[in-house]
Amino acid sequence: MMKKRLIAAVLLGMTTASAGGFLFPGEVAEAKDSIDTYTLGDLVVTGTRYGNELPGGFVKESAAVGLLGEKEVMDTPFQSISLTQKTIDIFSANPSEASTSILVNAPAIRNAGSTIYNDFSLRGQTANAYQFRINGIPGLLSQTNIPMNFFESVDVISGASVGISGVAASESAGGTINMQTKRAHGNTTQYTMGIAERGTWSNNLDIARRFGKDGAHGLRVNGSYTTGATGIIDERVRNKTFSINYDHHSASSSTNLFFGFRDTWTEEAQRYFYLGNAAVTAMPQAPDATRNFAFTGQHLGMKTYLGTINHEQKLGRNTRAFLMAGASYNDGYGYLVPSSSRLDILNNNGDYSRAMVHEPFSIRNSYVAIGLTQEWTAGVVKNKTVLSFDKDWYQARWGESGSSKGTITGNLYTGHSTYDFLTAIRASSVSGSRTEYYGYSLLNESSFGKAIVTLGLHHHISKAIPATGETTKTSATAPLFGIVYRPTEELSLFANHSESFHAGSVVSGNSYLNAGAILQPGKTKSNEIGLKYTNGRFLTALSYFDMTKASAFDRPVSGGTLRTMDGELSYKGLEFSMGGEFCPKWSIFGGFLYLDSEYAKHTTAFYNGKTVEGTPNFSFVSTLQYAPDKDSTIFLRLVHTGDAPIYTTAQNTLTVPSSTVFDVGARYRTKIDKVPVTFTATVFNVFNRNYWLPRATYSYGILGNPRTFALTMAMDI
Repeated sequence: MMKKRLIAAVLLGMTTASAGGFLFPGEVAEAKDSIDTYTLGDLVVTGTRYGNELPGGFVKESAAVGLLGEKEVMDTPFQSISLTQKTIDIFSANPSEASTSILVNAPAIRNAGSTIYNDFSLRGQTANAYQFRINGIPGLLSQTNIPMNFFESVDVISGASVGISGVAASESAGGTINMQTKRAHGNTTQYTMGIAERGTWSNNLDIARRFGKDGAHGLRVNGSYTTGATGIIDERVRNKTFSINYDHHSASSSTNLFFGFRDTWTEEAQRYFYLGNAAVTAMPQAPDATRNFAFTGQHLGMKTYLGTINHEQKLGRNTRAFLMAGASYNDGYGYLVPSSSRLDILNNNGDYSRAMVHEPFSIRNSYVAIGLTQEWTAGVVKNKTVLSFDKDWYQARWGESGSSKGTITGNLYTGHSTYDFLTAIRASSVSGSRTEYYGYSLLNESSFGKAIVTLGLHHHISKAIPATGETTKTSATAPLFGIVYRPTEELSLFANHSESFHAGSVVSGNSYLNAGAILQPGKTKSNEIGLKYTNGRFLTALSYFDMTKASAFDRPVSGGTLRTMDGELSYKGLEFSMGGEFCPKWSIFGGFLYLDSEYAKHTTAFYNGKTVEGTPNFSFVSTLQYAPDKDSTIFLRLVHTGDAPIYTTAQNTLTVPSSTVFDVGARYRTKIDKVPVTFTATVFNVFNRNYWLPRATYSYGILGNPRTFALTMAMDI
C-alpha cells in the first residue's frame, strides 16, 4: 500500500503542474517591441567551449574522444555520452556508491559494486576505478570507494579504444571513461552541506576565480569532509579530499595543472558473496539489505596523492605540440578484510565462511604522452593528423596475502559474522612486480563533404619486471577505422573497427608442456555500426556491435597440456542512448544495452555456447525530469539489471534474478537573505528492495544497497 501511495503521489505531482514555457524549432516568439537592424563586420569570438548541455542539464552535446580531443557527439564514430556536473552532484549523494551511482546513467555501464569497491561492467567487461582516466591520463586511482567532488564531467566512450586513447596499465576492453577535473569558469564560491541516511554528514567548499588579462588564468580549489553511518547497519565511511586546478589559455597555448588528495576510510563494509560452490544448488533469496556481513574491526583505508599536466603549444598556423603527464601514489594503509573481499556461500541454508587477511598495499603509477597535431588540406579534403608516443609505469607492493588472521563464519539471514582468532596486524608491504607499457599512435581524420573518415594505427609494447625472475616483453599492433556520414544536420550514420589488448604473460606451472613460454597479448576486436539523431534539444543514438575477446586456453595434446591464448568470448549487442527535452518542461536521459554474450571457446567444455557468467542480457536506465518552473525540478530514475547465470557444475546453473530499482528526488532554487541556495533531496532505492547484483565473468552475488535518503544544500556565497 505504501508503494502504491508513493507512486501515485509522484505521478500526481508531475502531471498536475503547469505546462508551457519553451520554444522548439519551428516555434516563433511573439515580438514585443520593434527592433532596428544594423549590419556588422566580421566578428571573431574565441574562448573555451563549456556548458553545452542538452536541455535537462544531465548530458552534453560533446565528449572527450582521446587523442581526437573534444568532439561533437554527432561527429564521433563511436557511442559516446558525457555526464554533466548536475548528474555528478545529484547521484553522488549516496555515500555507499558515489561513482557507480553516477556511471550507471551511461547505458553501457552496469553496477557491480559496494561501499568498499565501486566496481562495474562496461559492455560486459569488468572495470573499476583502475580504468578511469583523469584529464586523459590513465591509472591514477585505485579500486576503492571514489569521492567524486574533484570532477565536473564524465565522458564514456563505448568499445575497444586503445587506438584513440593510448596505453594504460589497466584497461577495460568495453570502453574508456575519462573524468574532467573542475576548472574555473567564472568567479564563484559555493559551500555545500549534506546529510544521508543514518547520519553521513558532508561538507564541501568550492572556490573558482579567473584573473589576469581577459581572464586568461583560472584557479579552482575544492575541499570536502564526509563522515558518518551509511544506510547499512554498523557501516561507516570517512572521506577527506582536497584539490586545486590551474588553467591558462592564450592565442598560442593552453595549460591545465591539477593536484588532488583523498583519504578514504571504510569500516565494516561487506556485500560480495561467492556462489560457485557445488553444494549451492539453488539461488539464495536476497537477505535484508540493511544487514551488515562484515566482522568487527573490518576496514579499508586508502590515501591517494595525484597530479596531472596537460599542455598544448601552437608551433605554426596549423601545427600544435601537446604534452599529457601524470603520477599518483595510492597508499592502502589499512586493509583488514575477508580474503579477496568476499564471503563463500557453503550451502542452500545461506551459511558462509572465509579466511581473514591483512594486506596493506601501495600502488605507484606514472604516465607521459607527447605528440604533434597537424591540420592540412588536400584539395577539398580537410585533414587532422595526430602522431604520439606514450608510456605508463606501474608498480604495486602487496602485504601478507597468504597470512590468514582467522576464519569468518556466519549466515545470510542472521547477518552475524564471527571469527575464531585475530592475530597481530602488521602494516608492512612487500615488493611486487613492475610493468611498463609504451606505444606509438598515428591517427588521421579526414573531412570532405558530409563525411568524416578516421584511420589509425597503434603499436603497443608491454614489459613485465617481476620482483624475482626474468623480464618478459610482448607487443602487438591495433588498427582503427571510423566513419561518420551526415546526410542532414539532424542525422548521423557511423561505423567503426577498433581493438584493444592486455599484456602477454609467462606460462607458469609444471603442469604445462610449454611452461616458461611467453604468451602474446590477448586481443579484443570490435566492429560497430549505428546512427544518431538530434533536433538541437534532444539527442539519441542506436548501434549494433560485435566484439570478440581472446583469453587463456588449455589445449590437450599428446603427452600433456599446452597453455595458449586461443580461448574466445563473444559479445554481440545493441546499445541505445538518449538525452534532452522531448516536450516543454519534460526531459529524459538514459538508454538500454542488449548483450548476447557467449563462451565461444573455453577450457572447460560445458561452458562453450553458454552466456558469459555474471553477464545480463538486458539492462536499462532512464531518468525522467519535470521542471514546473525555472527554480524547481522533480526527477525519477529507473535502473533495471537483467538476470545473469552462475555455473556451479556442468549440471547446475544458478540465476541471479533481475532487479529494478527506483530513485526519486527534487531540486529547488531560492534565496535566503539574498544568498542563492539550491536544495536537493533524493531517495535511492525508494521501495527498499532487497536484491542481488551480478558481476560480469564472476560467480558472485553482490547485495544491493538499502533505501537511502540524501539531502544537500548548496549556497553560492
